[in-house]
Parts: sequence; structure tokens; C-alpha cells
Amino acid sequence: MKNKFNQQVAAKSDLQEQLINSEEEKLNVSKALIDLQIENTKLNEQMLNSNQKINTDLLHTQEEL
Repeated sequence: MKNKFNQQVAAKSDLQEQLINSEEEKLNVSKALIDLQIENTKLNEQMLNSNQKINTDLLHTQEEL
């Protein structure tokens, strides 16, 4: 009886460890996704700023003509 109890405790411990590992992996994937979203936002901002500068320079050039 004690042996069966110990087996069940060990099995529960293993399952809990697997759950923790799974949750940690899920957190790592979520962090990677958030990092990519932040990088994408920065790149979009750079693109918009660059486009705005190009448009401004173009308008100034047209005004000079």
C-alpha cells in the first residue's frame, strides 16, 4: 500500500514538473512574440519617419523650382 502511494506521489510530482516546464516554455514563446511585436513597431515608426522626411524634402525641392 505504501509503495502504491509513493508511486502516485512520484507520478504527481512528474506531472507537476511537466506542467511547470510547459508553462515556462509558453512564457518564453510569449516573450519572443512580444519582442517581435516591439521590433516591428520600431521598424514601422522608422519607416514612417523616413517617409515623412522624404516627403518634406520633396516638397522643399519642389518649392525651390
